[in-house]
Formats: sequence, C-alpha cells, structure tokens
Amino acid sequence: MADGNGNTALHYSVSHSNFHIVKTLLNANVCNVNQQNKAGYTPIMLSVLAAVEAPKDMAIVEYLFSKGDVNAKASQVWGQGSARYGARGQPGMGSGVSQVWGQGSARYGVRG
Repeated sequence: MADGNGNTALHYSVSHSNFHIVKTLLNANVCNVNQQNKAGYTPIMLSVLAAVEAPKDMAIVEYLFSKGDVNAKASQVWGQGSARYGARGQPGMGSGVSQVWGQGSARYGVRG
C-alpha cells in the first residue's frame, strides 16, 4: 500500500530513521524494498538521508541493502543521493550510510 506520492510504510520508516520499524517490516516480508515512489526513489535510495546514530541502526540499513536491489537506478543514487545528501556532512543526515555506499561496490555488488 502506498500514499498519493507512492511512498510506502518502508519509505517513511527509512526516511524518518525509524529503524526498529524498518526491521519489523523487513522481517514480516510485507514490503517491496525495490518499490519506487513517484519521484523514482526506493527505500534503499532514501537510506542516504537516514540519521544512523548507533551500530544497531547501521546493521538494519545493511539488512535493508541485503533484501533489495542496490543497483536500481544506481546512477541516480550515486550521482545525487550519496554525493548530494549523504556526503554533505550535516549532523545526523546520512551519517554512516554514505560510508556504506562507499563500501557498497565490493560488499553489496553495486555497479556504478
């Protein structure tokens, strides 16, 4: 189920850094982790905006990566997402997740 902008509970949970909800949704297998909203973003792409404040949060982001296609519209993520959002250095915005994107090529099979 999605709202008028195509966002699902998983989109919102990721973008609002509600990682305990992300984990619950992923474990329940009730969300399509590759579903794009009307702007073309998947929950994985939105993860570069997430405020990752604890190692357990990063573990859930990595779990999200393992469940989805990290190469979906990879040029949009790598071209805008990590560079534009995650690497800005804003407190709490993308902290740590851009590092995962940086390591993603080897660990998650990300193609540039």
